[in-house]
Amino acid sequence: DIKFQPFANDHLIRLGNNNPGGIYSQLITDTTAAYMGYYGQLTSQDTKVAISEGLTITTNNTKDAVLAKLSSQRGLVAYKFGDDSAIYQEFFPQGLEAYNKARLDDLPRLLDNYVVAATTHLTADFLPEVAAIGLLVTAYANARNTQLGIFSETDTIRTGRREMRKVLSRQLTKNMLTLAIDFLENPDRFDDYYDEEMLPLTTGGNDDGDTPTPPADGDTLL
Repeated sequence: DIKFQPFANDHLIRLGNNNPGGIYSQLITDTTAAYMGYYGQLTSQDTKVAISEGLTITTNNTKDAVLAKLSSQRGLVAYKFGDDSAIYQEFFPQGLEAYNKARLDDLPRLLDNYVVAATTHLTADFLPEVAAIGLLVTAYANARNTQLGIFSETDTIRTGRREMRKVLSRQLTKNMLTLAIDFLENPDRFDDYYDEEMLPLTTGGNDDGDTPTPPADGDTLL
C-alpha cells in the first residue's frame, strides 16, 4: 500500500489532466469511486484500531479496579465469616488468585458469582460495599463488551478492505489496458498517464529495436 496509493493517486491526477473531450470521464469516475472505497476503508480501519487500543486500556483499568476492590473486601469477608467458612467459599471458592489469573472471557462469570454472594451476605451490614463492587463489575462488563464489539467491527472492515483492494486493482488494470489500446500507435502518450518511476521495470529487449527475449520456462511476463 505504500507504493499502491501514490501510484493510483498520481494516475487519477494525470487522467484528469489528459482527458480530451471527456473521453476518460467514466474511467475517472470509476477509479475515483474504487480509490475512495478502498482508502476510505483503510482510514476507517485505522480509526477502529485506535479506538480498540483505547478501549483495551479502559478494560484493563476497570479490571484492575475490580480486582483492587475484591482484595480490599477479602479482609471484610474473612473478618465477618471466617476464611474457612462455607460463606467465605462463596466469595472466594479458589482464593483471590483465581480472579487475578482468570482469562478476560472467564472473569465476568466469576464476578457475577461474587456479586450474588455479596448481595446475599453483605447487604444488611455493608450496603455501600455491595453497591461499590456492583458498579465496578458492571463497568468492567460494559468496557469488555464494547471492546469486543470494536474488535468485531475491525475484523469486518478488514474483510471489506481486501475486497475493495481487488476492485481498485481491477479498475487500474482496466485503465491501463484501455490506454494501451488507445495509444497503440503512439506509445509515448502512455507516459502522460503514468509516472514512469512508479511502473515496474520492463525486461527483455532494448532500445535498439531488437526482438525481446522470450521468457524461460517457469517465468512469466508479469
